[in-house]
Amino acid sequence: MASNPEKEIRLPAGLKEYYETRLPELRRYGFDESMYRRYEQEFLILWRDAQACRQCHSRAGCRATTPGHPLQIHEEGVRLYGEPAFAVAPCARELARREQAWLQTAIRSARLRRTDLQQTFANFRVTEQNRTVYEACLNYARTYQPRQTTFGIVLTGPVGTGKTHLACAILNELRQRRIGGLLKVDVAELLGEMRAVVTQGASTFPLMEAAKEAELLVLDDLGQEYQTEWTRTTVGELINARYADRRPMVITTNLDLEALSRLFTERVSSRLLGMSQVLVLEGDDYRILQHRHLVHRIDQSRA
Repeated sequence: MASNPEKEIRLPAGLKEYYETRLPELRRYGFDESMYRRYEQEFLILWRDAQACRQCHSRAGCRATTPGHPLQIHEEGVRLYGEPAFAVAPCARELARREQAWLQTAIRSARLRRTDLQQTFANFRVTEQNRTVYEACLNYARTYQPRQTTFGIVLTGPVGTGKTHLACAILNELRQRRIGGLLKVDVAELLGEMRAVVTQGASTFPLMEAAKEAELLVLDDLGQEYQTEWTRTTVGELINARYADRRPMVITTNLDLEALSRLFTERVSSRLLGMSQVLVLEGDDYRILQHRHLVHRIDQSRA
């Protein structure tokens, strides 16, 4: 017949010796026999949760009384009250699960695609032509403070020089620092979504509100093609709102400063440039260089 753990616990040796033999870390607290009897049920759960943790292989298979949160001695409680005190606390596997869940939520809320996640400072192709801009973006990401950093960045330069890569690298660095409220929006995609909402007769408020209230907004690919009155007004409204709330943006554009100034009203342009550090990227189109390198490798493999 199977033995009853709760009967086994009442051995003549006493609860103190029973638990301190199985959980030697309890000895340093100096609890006497009466304390073990007074908190018998708590010590029983403490022991069972400790066993579950020793046998644990994954958070999904956790057998603690409260999954992922084994009962533990509360150090501060013992110090304050001079007797056993207990608390549940997340274990390492539970903390890892939360971290992964947070990262996945942050990725979805920031609208980051797989290619965006792969664009980091570590794999950016640094050259003599772009080193200064690279270092400025890296410094911005590492020193950024939520609700304190009020200036943003305008990354301008020819197609393929790495503007979007650096903008995504900033977001990914901030994600690693567990800064929330990030959002990346492709200008054409945002305007397309808003047109669709208008066509359906619905309000554009939810779409604009997300862009207005993000902690840091990346506005990607602000180009010459968005020069209708409606697009200028829409993007101008977004810039004005973020300027008023002192919420920074990282903008990538192929436009030079003169063309960027002509795109909006003088007031909007002044606010945009006044709240931004303008960084000019120079160099060859990296996508073309990659294509040439790939073709070269294919030719070599066929030779």
